[in-house]
Amino acid sequence: MSNYKTYKILVFLFWINALIHVLSILLDLYLVILITKPLIMPILAGVFFFKTRDIKRQIPVSYLYLAMLFSFFGDVLLMFMDQGEIYFITGLAAFLFAQVFYIITYRHYRYKISNVGGWAIRMIYSFIVIAYTVVLWISLFSYLGEMLLPVTLYTLTILIMVIIAIFRHKRTSTFSFYLVCSGAVIFLISDSMIAINKFMAPILYERVLVISTYMIAQFLIITGLAEHLNRVPEQKKEAAL
Repeated sequence: MSNYKTYKILVFLFWINALIHVLSILLDLYLVILITKPLIMPILAGVFFFKTRDIKRQIPVSYLYLAMLFSFFGDVLLMFMDQGEIYFITGLAAFLFAQVFYIITYRHYRYKISNVGGWAIRMIYSFIVIAYTVVLWISLFSYLGEMLLPVTLYTLTILIMVIIAIFRHKRTSTFSFYLVCSGAVIFLISDSMIAINKFMAPILYERVLVISTYMIAQFLIITGLAEHLNRVPEQKKEAAL
């Protein structure tokens, strides 16, 4: 079986697993949830691997796999956060490391072009994201209590992750930029819903909304980074890798 066919099968399996997971939440099928959620990142790791397997990689992939590994740990730990605060804290820490490795990955997955344009777009997008995050943090501030420091640290880290994704504008293919940037923003929105639901006020269908946006975000980020690697050979004349 070719790498491309395996990639297509894994993409199909990812969305089937995602659909089953969402349905298991709606139907409260606890055992199915325990099976399907830990499969999210391993399947995505397979998607990335087979999408880029035939490419001579001049860009490190280890940081991306570490981001996926810590996302996997976060997925598993947050499944049990209703059973104790320790699961939420350790899950938050796992995702903090995931965001750090995504930040490092984004800095590698872009072309090193001098005098690149697009500053206006970067500034506008960054301002919108920063304004959103500041308003969210101010809204949460009085509710955080002992969680003020870890939540603030995580908020700052994911904000940097999104901004670094925005700063790939004009330094990668347009398709790769919008896939990764959209995924990063949706990741921020997904985590925002967790924070609002946990600290401020219940959100209707929060679990479904959070996991749905999270899975979409991870899929967009991973496939967007794979798209960058697939486009690199076409850009050798323009970019020094």
